[in-house]
Amino acid sequence: MWLIKVWFTASTSVVKIATFAKPETVMCHFKTTDMRLTLTFLIALFLQSCSDNYEQSYADYSSFNKSSATQQGWFPGIVGQDCFDFKEIHNLDNNNSYGTFAFTNGDRIDSLLTDTLRFEQIKSNEVESLLNKIVSPKKPEWFIKDISRNYLDFYKQELTCIIKDSGNKRIFFVYNSL
Repeated sequence: MWLIKVWFTASTSVVKIATFAKPETVMCHFKTTDMRLTLTFLIALFLQSCSDNYEQSYADYSSFNKSSATQQGWFPGIVGQDCFDFKEIHNLDNNNSYGTFAFTNGDRIDSLLTDTLRFEQIKSNEVESLLNKIVSPKKPEWFIKDISRNYLDFYKQELTCIIKDSGNKRIFFVYNSL
């Protein structure tokens, strides 16, 4: 049996709820394993909801072009109709991001990246230094592992570093807002 009292004053209203039930009839009887499982689930749910990382991927240029990724600037301006297999992850708090896409027309990519008014060719140690500064998001599994390979070229456009992997016809890029 529940008892509800409502008191009104000039500035506030107060609701008091009292119960006459015995505590042992009101409490649930959880097993310890049920309680641990529930607690683990809630912690995992909380940690997942606190993530400010956003990941996106597109199989082909048509899907990429229909998305808002082109307008939001998460991919560099060298993306063309010959590109496919787009992947990108960015952190909404600090605007750092990693991304990649494959291409088929190497001549088109080369002509864009050699435009010295837009891109500056840089050394691998500059890219390595930038990669070491980024804490979030963490470097994804699909991002290039070893940047010391001979067939890689490195470019910079403002805050974006671009790694051209000629051997695999793939572009990797990193944006660092720091």
